[in-house]
Amino acid sequence: MITSKTVSAPTNNTETWNQLPWKKCQKVVMRLQRRIVKAVQQGRWGKVKALQHLLTRSFSGKALAVKRVTENQGKNTAGIDRQLWSTCNTKFQGIKLLKQRGYKPSPLKRIYISKSNGKRRPLGIPTIKDRAMQALYLLALEPVAETISDRHSYGFRPKRSCADAIVASHLLLASRNQLQWILEGDIKGCFDNINHEWLIKHIPMEKKILHSWLKAGFLESKTLYPTTAGTPQGGIISPILANFTLNGLEKLLESRFGKLGSKRRSKIRSGVNVIRYADDFIISGITREVLENEVKPLVSSFLHERGLILSEEKTKITSITTGFDFLGCNVRRYNKKLIIKPSKESIKRLLNKARALIKANIANTQAVLIRLLNSLLRGWGNYYSHVCAKRAFHKIDHEIMCALWKWGKKRHPRKGLRWIKNRYFKVMKQRQWVFAAPITKKKPKEIRRFSTVGVTIKNDVFRGFMTDKPVRNKKDLDKGLKRSVGKPACCVSKGGGSSNTTSLPNQFTKTKGFEKRAQYYAAKAYSSQADQGDDYHNLKEIIFIAVADCIIFPDKVEYKSNHVILDQNSFEHDLKDFYFVFIELPKFTKTKEDQLENIVEKWCYFFRYAAETREEDLDKIVGSDVIIKRAYEEMNKFNWSEEELLAYEQMKKRIMDEIAAFAQKFDEGLKVGHEKGREEGIQIGHEKGRAEGRQEGREEGEKQAKIAMARNLLKAGVSVDLIVESTGLSSDKIIELQE
Repeated sequence: MITSKTVSAPTNNTETWNQLPWKKCQKVVMRLQRRIVKAVQQGRWGKVKALQHLLTRSFSGKALAVKRVTENQGKNTAGIDRQLWSTCNTKFQGIKLLKQRGYKPSPLKRIYISKSNGKRRPLGIPTIKDRAMQALYLLALEPVAETISDRHSYGFRPKRSCADAIVASHLLLASRNQLQWILEGDIKGCFDNINHEWLIKHIPMEKKILHSWLKAGFLESKTLYPTTAGTPQGGIISPILANFTLNGLEKLLESRFGKLGSKRRSKIRSGVNVIRYADDFIISGITREVLENEVKPLVSSFLHERGLILSEEKTKITSITTGFDFLGCNVRRYNKKLIIKPSKESIKRLLNKARALIKANIANTQAVLIRLLNSLLRGWGNYYSHVCAKRAFHKIDHEIMCALWKWGKKRHPRKGLRWIKNRYFKVMKQRQWVFAAPITKKKPKEIRRFSTVGVTIKNDVFRGFMTDKPVRNKKDLDKGLKRSVGKPACCVSKGGGSSNTTSLPNQFTKTKGFEKRAQYYAAKAYSSQADQGDDYHNLKEIIFIAVADCIIFPDKVEYKSNHVILDQNSFEHDLKDFYFVFIELPKFTKTKEDQLENIVEKWCYFFRYAAETREEDLDKIVGSDVIIKRAYEEMNKFNWSEEELLAYEQMKKRIMDEIAAFAQKFDEGLKVGHEKGREEGIQIGHEKGRAEGRQEGREEGEKQAKIAMARNLLKAGVSVDLIVESTGLSSDKIIELQE
C-alpha cells in the first residue's frame, strides 16, 4: 500500500498565496520523488505509476507547479485564452483548477522566432493552466528520466549545462590521441517529427493526459490545425519528452562497441563514445570507416524507430585536426594539444548583434546604451568563461570599441576627437579608454561598459581527484585546459607511535622535477618528526608512495617500482629510513576482477576502474579487506544528492544517540543490579546470595535497557530486523512492544 504524508489545502480563502508552507511542500514532493527513483532502480514500474499518481494529485505538487509557471520568464506570455495568473488570488485559485478528471487542454498559440540562419522557428504556447498541468507531471517524470538517462546527456537536465558537455568532450578527446574522427550529428526537425505512437507507448505517465497534449493542435491566424507528429517547442514538458526519445543511444553504442574500459572495448578498439546535448550530439571514432559504415547506420536505425532522421546536409564526419563546432565552441587539436575556443560563427553573431544595438541607439543616452551592451556581453562572456577565449575576448573588445568610437563621432559630427574622448571615455584603475557614464542620485555613481577582457576564464568544472575543493581560476587558458590536482596522503612513517603524513599531488601529467619533488616531500616529512636534537634517535622510517596517472619511468616495464638509498660502490643498503614507491597506473594492465592477486593490485584497480565497477563484482574485488570496501562506499557518496547526504548524516546521528542511550541504560541497570545484589546478600548473609543477586540485577538491568532502546528505535522507524540485530531481543518481543 502506497502512503505518504501530504500538506493539506487551506480551509478558507483568507489564507493567501504567500502564506503557503513552501518548504514543507518541497519536502513532500522531494520525498515522493526519492521513492520514485528507488522504485525505478528496483524495476517496480507498478509502484512508480502509483507514486506518480499520488504526486500529481497532491496539494504540494499542484502548488509547486503553479508557483513554477507563474514565476519563470514566461509568466507574462499568455495562450489563446489571454489569461495570466498574476495575482495571489488567481494563483491560489489555479491550484484548484489542476484536476485530472474532465481535463482537456486548449490548442496552442503558434508564434515564430528568428533563427541564426535567417529562418523562423515555430513555437507553440500553451495556456497558463496547461503549462501548470505540464509542470505538475514534470515533477513526476523528472525522477524517472534522471534515473534512466544516458550518462553523457547534458541538455535540459537539472544541474547540467552546456559547460558540462564541453568539458566532457575535452576529457574524451584530450586524453586519447587515437580518437581522430568525429561524427557531428544533426537531427532534422527533432521536436517537430517525434512519433506520437512511440511517445505514448514508452513515456511512463498517464497515457490519456499525454495523448491529449500531443493531439491538442495549434491556432494560427484564427485557424485550428491538427498535430500528427512532434512535441511543440514552447511547452514545459517538451524538453523531457525529447530526452526520453533520445535516451538509449549511448547504451545502444555501448552494447555494439563495448563500454569504455571494458574487455570488449580493448578488443574492438573502436573508440566510439557519444556526448549529447538535447538533439545535438557528437560521436568519436578511431577511423572514418567505423563512423561511416557502422556507427551512422546504427544511429539512423535508432532514430527511425522514433520517427526521426539525420539531416544529410548537416551530418558530417570531421577530422579532429580540422576541427568541428559543438554548442558554439570550436574543438580542434593543434600539434597533439586539444584547444576549445569560441567558434567563428558565434563571434560573428555577437559582433553583428552588438553593432546593430549600437546603431539602433544612436539617439539614446550613454547610460542606456551601456546597460543594453552589458546585458549582451556579460551573458556571452560568462558562457565562454570555461574555454580558451582570451584572444576572442580581446578581438570582441577591440571591435566594440571601434563601433562605440564611430557612435560618438556620429552623435557629435561638429566636435573634435579630443572632446569626444573626454566626453565618453574615462581612465579607471590604470585603464584608459573606458566607455563610462556618470549616474545621478544612484549608486554606483558611474556606470561603465562591461569588458570581456576582464572575464575570469575558469576551469572550476574540473575537480581534484578525491577532493571537493575547486581549482583556482585561471586568467589565461590559451595553452589548453589543465586538469586539477588533488592531495591524498601518500607519505607514511613506519614503526610504533603516531604516524606522520605529508601530501604529494596525484600526478596526471609528467612534469619536470617530479622525482626531486618526491624526495623533497619525503625529507620534509622526515625532518618534521623532531623538534630538538635529542629526538633524532626517535625518527621513524619514511615510506613514500606516489600514485601517478602518467608514465614517470619510460624504461621500466612494471607498474610498481621500489627505490632505496644504496652505497655507490658496494650497493649496500645502509640508510634504511627512506623508501620510495612509484605506481604508474597506465602500466597496470589487469582489467578483470578475478586477476587481482594482492592488496596493491586491488588499490590500483580501484584508482583506474572504480567508477565503472559493478556492484555484483564488488565482493570479488574487496574480499575480506574492509578498508577498500570503505573506499568504494566513500566514492559512491560523491554521487549522492545534498538531500540524501543530509538524510544519511541524520540517520547516523540518530543511531549514535540510540547507542549512547543504550550505554546509559546499561550502566543504570548494572548499578541497580549491584545495589540489589548487595542488599540481598547482606540480608541472607551468604556469599552465594550476593552473587546470585548481582547476576539477577545485572540481567534485569540489561533487559530493561534493551527494551527501552528497542522502543526508541521503533519510534524512529527502524526496521524490526535491525532492532533484533542491535539489541539481541527476539522478534516476537519486538512485535509485542510494537503493538
